[in-house]
Amino acid sequence: MVSAAACLLCAIACVNDPHVRASCICGEGSQHSGTQTVGGGRLHRCDAQLGRGTSDTRGAATQRRDAAARCAAQAPGKGVHWSHAIFGAGSDRSRVAPSHNMRHIMSSSAASWVSHRPCCPRLARTRRPAARVACSVSPVTRSFHVLPDGTKLEVLHAHNARNVSRPPLLFIHGSYHGAWCYAEHFLPFFSALGYDAAALSLRGHAGSDAPAGDAVAGTLRSHAEDVLSVAATLGRSPVLVGHSFGGLVVQQLLQKDVNIAGAALLCSVPPEGNGGIAKRMMFSRPGQAMRVTYAFISRAFETDAALCRDTFFSPSLPEAELRRFQAAIARNGKTRLLDLRQLNNDLPVPRPKKKVPVLVIGAELDAVVDAQAVGDTAAWVGAQPPVVIAGCGHDAMLDAAWRDTADALAAWLDTIPTQQ
Repeated sequence: MVSAAACLLCAIACVNDPHVRASCICGEGSQHSGTQTVGGGRLHRCDAQLGRGTSDTRGAATQRRDAAARCAAQAPGKGVHWSHAIFGAGSDRSRVAPSHNMRHIMSSSAASWVSHRPCCPRLARTRRPAARVACSVSPVTRSFHVLPDGTKLEVLHAHNARNVSRPPLLFIHGSYHGAWCYAEHFLPFFSALGYDAAALSLRGHAGSDAPAGDAVAGTLRSHAEDVLSVAATLGRSPVLVGHSFGGLVVQQLLQKDVNIAGAALLCSVPPEGNGGIAKRMMFSRPGQAMRVTYAFISRAFETDAALCRDTFFSPSLPEAELRRFQAAIARNGKTRLLDLRQLNNDLPVPRPKKKVPVLVIGAELDAVVDAQAVGDTAAWVGAQPPVVIAGCGHDAMLDAAWRDTADALAAWLDTIPTQQ
């Protein structure tokens, strides 16, 4: 147990170190600078704000997630595996599970951020024995869901029927992406944790059918109906996880009386759209804003690796992975997800009608959705303060800090009521 004196010293170190701009962890339920942080063998975890239990419980949960990442790295290649379909048969799954001795996740209330330096290095080295968990990860399989109008939507699925009390997870991507962006890490990771995990490709994206003679995939309402159609095949009320404009699609469903167990909004466009973000960034980060705007208008991120990194990823993502993801984005299809001018007619999205658990996650280095938009989304949905992933870019499910994102989501999922 760490003494109160150690906590005080740790707090002083945080204040005096200009590189550490937020509260630190001392292994106790201590509180520095108004932000509650909790230990359990890893640093800067937001488990207290996500409703976790005792430090022993948190340690066990951490071990399970570490084991899940190791299992995901060893996912069997049976069936139509996503890596073969999207990136080619030479994909290397062994890169999925780095050691991750420290995590850097926390709430962004009071606009605070976490640096990548631990403020208590000696305490950071305290580790519990590795969990002995038998790996049981289903292969990510590919199928197609046929909509009433005959359109076929690609669905990547890591089936897991071991724990029927946990809600199934349905992941929804944003513009220029497809279900493949969740199959890289999230589907095997959450399958290993006991969740039935699926991701769909919206119309006109990745392996899904594109509308004939139309450069736009659909409207906010039509995409929401498509998601509901796929969700109905999962057998139980799902948790919807939407990224970027996919988060806006989930928001559209939250204001309807639909049967879902919860929702997570990951680097989501806020309910009023991205117009306010563009204006703020033009004043606060004009150079970056111009590059990102050019990237989206010209789709130059498909051929310019540096621009792809600036738009979607952080400097920490290895170059080889950046190139693979860039190639997947380029092969994603040319159909626009939404007509932004038409979209304005459907915005802002009305407030949710039904109270369900909601988690809002942002990324510190996001060049597409800024911190104010993340906070506005959390306020709109009436959620707890958002979780911000330090050192992470817009594609928080693919970037180098994907485990931080997955851990925050997994900790919150543990608080979702079990299903009978």
